[in-house]
Amino acid sequence: MNKDTKQQDEILYEESRKLVGAEMQNIVYEEFLPIVLGETELRKHNLVVSEATRYNASMDLSIRNEFATVAFRFGH
Repeated sequence: MNKDTKQQDEILYEESRKLVGAEMQNIVYEEFLPIVLGETELRKHNLVVSEATRYNASMDLSIRNEFATVAFRFGH
């Protein structure tokens, strides 16, 4: 495997990873949170996603693995 192929594979992996992450966020905000928190709490904390919602590249969207695991386990 040459260097160019490895770079292309890495780019494909990273782009796919971004898309899967975005899909998961969409599922959480559009389907899971409204059921768990209710519409009132979503509005109260400005968590409602609409067509007008835009991506802000300057925000740090990282999350600690421990928090993600606890949040995931909450529904199980």
